[in-house]
Amino acid sequence: MIVNTSYKGSVFLFLFMKF
Repeated sequence: MIVNTSYKGSVFLFLFMKF
């Protein structure tokens, strides 16, 4: 579960930086 949360956080950060 920890890995899944980390993955989601990474995607969110990536999208946030992209915009």
